[in-house]
Amino acid sequence: MNLSEDEKMIYRILSRTMLKPVSEIIPYVPFGKSKTTKLLKEMEQKGVIDIQGRGRGTKYIIRKILIINAQKISRKYLRLIFCAFMIHLQFIQFQL
Repeated sequence: MNLSEDEKMIYRILSRTMLKPVSEIIPYVPFGKSKTTKLLKEMEQKGVIDIQGRGRGTKYIIRKILIINAQKISRKYLRLIFCAFMIHLQFIQFQL
């Protein structure tokens, strides 16, 4: 992840399982609400977090990333995932 020091500070406060409003983040950072909100938007653009809701109901959460542990997946499922990925790539090329 290519995050600034301020963004890293916010990342450490956010949760992977619970949505948090900006009011639960501000007490733990040395800057105000407007900078915090700006940094959260930039982090969403970088694909690090998800934003849910609008206005006063806006909440933030760390984006879930699918990580496949090849040692724990049988060869059958690994082949299936690979085939699906290749079909997806062919579909994208066809669209272009």
